[in-house]
Amino acid sequence: MNIPILLERDDLLVINKPAGLTVIPARGEEASECLTHQLQALRGERLWVVHRLDRETSGVMVLARSAASHKLLCEAFEARRVEKQYLAFCQGQPGAQRGVITAPLLKLSGGGCRVGTEAEGAQRATTGYRVIAHWALEGGTICKVEATPLTGRQHQIRVHLRSVGLPLLGDRRYGPAAPLLTAPRLALHAASLRLPATGGHLAVTVTCALAEDLAALESELVSSAG
Repeated sequence: MNIPILLERDDLLVINKPAGLTVIPARGEEASECLTHQLQALRGERLWVVHRLDRETSGVMVLARSAASHKLLCEAFEARRVEKQYLAFCQGQPGAQRGVITAPLLKLSGGGCRVGTEAEGAQRATTGYRVIAHWALEGGTICKVEATPLTGRQHQIRVHLRSVGLPLLGDRRYGPAAPLLTAPRLALHAASLRLPATGGHLAVTVTCALAEDLAALESELVSSAG
């Protein structure tokens, strides 16, 4: 299968993750079906998972090529020295065109999470957002949002944007109850990643163009609103 390589160094690979693949095997899934296994088989080398994207999310993702680089990269993520930006297509009209969401997130026993309180055991989470385009459709508005997570909680962007009235299109867990438009899948794309200097390498920013299916969705929005 085609897994585009955006950056290759002796310590890491940065790939354009296709939507529809898990990074590691999901429950009940064969190991051979996950992205990491397939990429290792294609390249004939062992790779270490540094961070994950949801199955339906596309875009920039990093894999380490050695245990030593895996340790350094994981430390950089944990110390919040990695800058990430995502693009999302959401339904709704926020009260502000940009802002910072600081709602704590509580993991649920059945999977997923919700906004909670620290007294309940919810973890601190922070996401910056900016509406960069919007389209008025019959019945409501669709927005294209740039999201910048400053922490890395499960489903953080999806739950945080929903909490400010911007549920993602195509999100079967947290999405709008009555979608104005059918999305091909979860409308979330990891657009860029800035890695700090590690292991003798300079800091680098890797970008990834919007996935074809979401680019087609944007074209449909432009046509519908025009």
